[in-house]
Amino acid sequence: MIKMKNLTLGYKKEKILKDVDLKVKKGEFIGIIGPSGAGKSTLLISITGGIKVFDGKFEVLDFDLNNIKKKNLIKLREQVGVIFQGYNLVDRLSVLDNVVSGMLKDIPLSRAIIKLYKKRRFKKQKSLWILLILLSIL
Repeated sequence: MIKMKNLTLGYKKEKILKDVDLKVKKGEFIGIIGPSGAGKSTLLISITGGIKVFDGKFEVLDFDLNNIKKKNLIKLREQVGVIFQGYNLVDRLSVLDNVVSGMLKDIPLSRAIIKLYKKRRFKKQKSLWILLILLSIL
């Protein structure tokens, strides 16, 4: 699901993370901890294709992030989301409802209003949502 091999990531010309090796399999839960400035947020943002790849191999959900085209980047971001520390969540909604709000464009209005979500819509995304929610809490 997520594969990083000798990966170097950064912003513009600055390399932030160097020689990262990480493999997260479908259904696997992980936690990433470290001091402020260690690159945890950079790592999370990279999963959505938001960070420059300088070197190494990087795949998320079978998308090659080294050479991803805009069309495929949009497809990837339809399947992966990041909830940041300063999250801007709606307090009165559950975690599930906050996460689902990112999918409302794909859910008929009548179903969204009564919170009738089909399991098949979540099947592809469920494990990555849980992973990213857990990581954003750390």
